Amino acid sequence: WGHLASHHDPREPHPDMSRPLKKIVAAYRRHTLGHTAASFDGDTPGVDRHHRRIVEALLALRDHGADGERALLDLLEDDETAVRGWAATHALEFDESLAIQILEEVANDPRLVGIEAQAVLEEWRARRIDVS
Repeated sequence: WGHLASHHDPREPHPDMSRPLKKIVAAYRRHTLGHTAASFDGDTPGVDRHHRRIVEALLALRDHGADGERALLDLLEDDETAVRGWAATHALEFDESLAIQILEEVANDPRLVGIEAQAVLEEWRARRIDVS
């Protein structure tokens, strides 16, 4: 996959990505950050709205097959902990070991994002969560 050896700015979609895929990645990233902000603010309608958009973007990434998976894996290098946590959660189904490694790193964050990563890890290991 080579995603960890890339030298592009992780806040930007990979330069080799198609334009439609770049838009999907940007939307996924924007809505993971929006979800985090809405959670922090106690904005339940905002949380729900951003969650729906994250799911829409995830489904669109899946429609791109291996390219969509690579795009999601690229987000594991994002500067924003919340983006890495969401991307790792959604990568569990196709790159479990890398996703767990990233979730364990995110789980060390003392903020809500770390608590969420801990919960994902606990539920995944107990096989009580489905990220598909």
